[in-house]
Amino acid sequence: MIQYAVWFNDLTLPSRFSRDFGRVAVRRALGELNVALSGLVQFVLLDDLSGTAENRRITIEFAQAAEGTAELHTNEDGSHIVRLDPNAEWNLRKLFWMRLGEVDTETFIWHELGHLAGSGHSDNPQSIMAASPLSSKYLTKADRLLLRTAFEQLN
Repeated sequence: MIQYAVWFNDLTLPSRFSRDFGRVAVRRALGELNVALSGLVQFVLLDDLSGTAENRRITIEFAQAAEGTAELHTNEDGSHIVRLDPNAEWNLRKLFWMRLGEVDTETFIWHELGHLAGSGHSDNPQSIMAASPLSSKYLTKADRLLLRTAFEQLN
């Protein structure tokens, strides 16, 4: 099983959000992925990344994303950064509902971690891997299968 150490850089949160809400969104996204990828991949949210292999480190932060709303960046040392653009209308308060016009944090974390596994964009507009994914409360069965297939290739 592959294990990724994830650190949420809450110091980069836009001032309109509390740190607790950001951590809840990240924790929920990783929890849903851990269920979907059970036995294959595990994402562990840590307070720091020291002592973990570089290619198994993921930092989630708010920073200008060159590609738009969110992007995945791989550093020279093999560590990864998921950047969520602070200028987007992020909905960090969503736990079990969605509000029109806001970007669902969990969906974009799932989308960018799908890229980490090597998955490209999907032609299915309902998929989390669509070029502009729709906000989703949960990973669909098709999304779970797509992510499992992508992460199996890393194993």
